[in-house]
Formats: sequence, structure tokens, C-alpha cells
Amino acid sequence: MKKVKSIQQRRDIERRRLADQYRRTRAYIKATSINMMRSPEERVGAAQELRKINNNSSHVRVVNRCVETGRGRSVMRMFRRSRYVVRDRMRNGELPGFTKAS
Repeated sequence: MKKVKSIQQRRDIERRRLADQYRRTRAYIKATSINMMRSPEERVGAAQELRKINNNSSHVRVVNRCVETGRGRSVMRMFRRSRYVVRDRMRNGELPGFTKAS
């Protein structure tokens, strides 16, 4: 049975998709807006164009979330799981290479 994703997980997936889609466009416009060799009109125009693009397409809006619980805090990058889930997996012996430290 397929798990139903929380609204935060769906938002994060959409943000990741948009960030990938607009990565080059945003980089080009941003470089144009801060290039001192360009005229002030071009730089202002580039900044206005950057504001028109969806905010969710920015890479800083992407949040690492636990793939099981959807938790946005204390997510371990190596496992893409929250520390609570990783701890349970280690305790149950589902993650190879880890033993209880007692």
C-alpha cells in the first residue's frame, strides 16, 4: 500500500522540481543584476524580472525532509530520515553496521 504524503512533503517535492527547472534562468538573471559592467537600467530590469519568477523556484526554499514522517528538523542527510526514525532503525537492526553502545 502506498503511503499518503503530507502536504509539507508535497510542497517540498514541488519546490525541488521548480528549483531544478529554474536553476539556470535564475543564475543568469542574478548575475546580470549584480554585474557592475551593465547599465543601471539593465540591472534594475533584471532585478524586476527575478522578482516575477516564482519564489518557490529558489534553491534556498528547498528543505530536507524525512521521507517517512515528513519531519523537517533534524534530518540526517546520509539516510534522508529524521533522527528518531534512524534511531529506531538502528535499534531494530535494520541499518547495517550499527550496534547498540552499551
